[in-house]
Amino acid sequence: MTADYVHAFGAPFDEATDRLVESRISSTRRGRDELEDLVGSAPTHVRAGMKRRLALHHRLLEEDQAYTQRAAAIGAVALAACHPAIERTEQLG
Repeated sequence: MTADYVHAFGAPFDEATDRLVESRISSTRRGRDELEDLVGSAPTHVRAGMKRRLALHHRLLEEDQAYTQRAAAIGAVALAACHPAIERTEQLG
């Protein structure tokens, strides 16, 4: 987990929260879940904040993917540039 992610979204859940989430997901209980519409019933300003954080999350993911692609391209160019020198060094010895 990167420092940027932690800065943007906070630290990961603790073990107790993880267990709670897992138990709710695996629950076989039928009927209406009181937490089912938690997001939909949140006040408008809270939903707006959630949307902003989600947009930031997506932007960070896109930037991370773009960075990875640029780094790979730079690495390929650097390797191609060094390749003749590496071959000469190996031939020498």
